[in-house]
Amino acid sequence: MAPKLTLYYMPVSPASRAVVLLAKAINIDLDLKEIDISRGEHLTPEFLKINPQHTLPALDDNGTVIIDSHAINTYLCDMYAPNNSLYPKDLSKRAHIDSRLHFDTTLFARIRYLYEPIYEGSPHMPENHISLVTNCWDILEAFLENGKYLCGDELTIADLACICNFYAIDSFAPVDRQKHAKMIQWVKRMGEISYLYNVIDLEESKAHQHYIQYLMENNVTS
Repeated sequence: MAPKLTLYYMPVSPASRAVVLLAKAINIDLDLKEIDISRGEHLTPEFLKINPQHTLPALDDNGTVIIDSHAINTYLCDMYAPNNSLYPKDLSKRAHIDSRLHFDTTLFARIRYLYEPIYEGSPHMPENHISLVTNCWDILEAFLENGKYLCGDELTIADLACICNFYAIDSFAPVDRQKHAKMIQWVKRMGEISYLYNVIDLEESKAHQHYIQYLMENNVTS
């Protein structure tokens, strides 16, 4: 019998998309349950029983509940694709991948920090908040010194996480094409992995940026 895997997620969430992309890569079927945070569905008693932290995504694997996209993706690889190069058994390679996942947490926090003033009614993003994100591009560029991907020449779950966050912010924190040439090539390379990253995923990631732009314009006139 195939495992029953339910993913509670939000399509525009970079973290949610990273899990969906991994599922495609290792051929896992997910029962996708969309949670609408605008309606407070993440704060209902039913969802809080699943995830008291009320964050997305959350995975229910036949009663085993995992929260946080990084923990979910390492779990899925170990449980359902234990020999996959996306998260190999070699401990030294895993350490590099794990370090990039921790970096991705920093990147996400800086993106959220950048967007917070807009949610609070400001029509502008502070320049120092933008620079915190673009500083992350310097780090990604350094990671890419040693290969085509963030941990060398093999695609890993770290790439899936970071590319989703990149497409959640690139319109507002653009990449310097000269300064970050390797990163530009990495983004292009990721976009060419059609079975992982298709037009629908890109449209969903851009949708959040369009929403932020709408808020900024509305904040000017309100």
